[in-house]
Amino acid sequence: MLIVIYNSIIKVQTRFIAKSNLFLLCLNLFTASLFSQDPTYFQTTTENGLPSNEVYCILQDNKGFIWFGCDAGIYKYDGVRYTQYKSNEQRSRAFSGLTLSSTGKVYAYNFSGQVFYAENDSLYCLKGWNDKVSNIVCDDEGNLWVCGEKGISKYNEQTKKWKLYTDFDGDGKTDKETFTRSCKFRNGVVSFINPKGIGFFKGDKYSLAPFTFPEGNVCGEYESTPGKDGVWLFHRSKNYFYKCVNFKIEKFESIFLSKAIAASKFNDMREMVDGYLYLPSYAGLVIYHPQKDTGEVLYANKAISYAIIDRENNYWLSTLQSGLMRIPTIAVKQWKFDNNEEVSKRVNKIIAVNEHIYATNISGQLASLNVKSNSINVFFER
Repeated sequence: MLIVIYNSIIKVQTRFIAKSNLFLLCLNLFTASLFSQDPTYFQTTTENGLPSNEVYCILQDNKGFIWFGCDAGIYKYDGVRYTQYKSNEQRSRAFSGLTLSSTGKVYAYNFSGQVFYAENDSLYCLKGWNDKVSNIVCDDEGNLWVCGEKGISKYNEQTKKWKLYTDFDGDGKTDKETFTRSCKFRNGVVSFINPKGIGFFKGDKYSLAPFTFPEGNVCGEYESTPGKDGVWLFHRSKNYFYKCVNFKIEKFESIFLSKAIAASKFNDMREMVDGYLYLPSYAGLVIYHPQKDTGEVLYANKAISYAIIDRENNYWLSTLQSGLMRIPTIAVKQWKFDNNEEVSKRVNKIIAVNEHIYATNISGQLASLNVKSNSINVFFER
């Protein structure tokens, strides 16, 4: 049996149901299996045209096209066709790190450390870069920022010149440790993780929020993302959470996050336009509300690699085994009994009684959903 309802409370007149009769009915029935609960989604895999089920990142460009990088290459999706972009210069096929420049170019890098950009239906290798890449991002001034082992580099599209930054503590000397990662752009500021803490570029002006990483940890084990009132800094697999406000990094306590990511490593982190933190992980998508310290874990049986919200407010998730998922809204959720042939999925009636939703199917089976605990049972006649 499959039940789909909205997160908002469904108000149904219940005067047509005699509660006592319903209770007597349940006494003569037998409780069945457990449930799975997630928003409804449309899935695209290799079975219906997707080039690969192993997808690393997603991007929507200025024209509304969806781009994705996967182990088979970099592709643009127009809703019908998948167009591959490739170059004779690329040394490996898999692409990740899609980012959109202010001029409309789509940048990405492959796992050989080459940086490419797509323009006029062609893919070009960016000259002057020769290092491993941890991630990339574009700002709104025609610059591409690249994090790697030797520091953070800036490439200007107009001058076609590179500039490397290796002094993160401001002493005028190249630091001994120069690995950088997790560069992000928001509100005119590029932020990134370096061995001295979190660095910030606003134009050519550099600032540092100093941080001493816990003993036994290195900066490459962390992920950061700017939010509307600070920058988040999380360890990717341990319960180390921090927040940077006014260049001061302090520990952030979260009971929810400690439980949600304790059993898995997350792949990315970003605060979306809805104000929630999204953490794609190997055990589902973690959605977190910082002010309330609440959230949820969706699709816990899928390895999620990336998440975006497009201009039509669709949610797109890339996965490492299950292709692409498009979610029209996370407000609509689905409760279903997987791999249970005894339960018919064709619901013919649904009604609310206090904090329960009751549904029947064409086989005469009854399902009971508790909207507070999110628990569901199906009852069979003995």
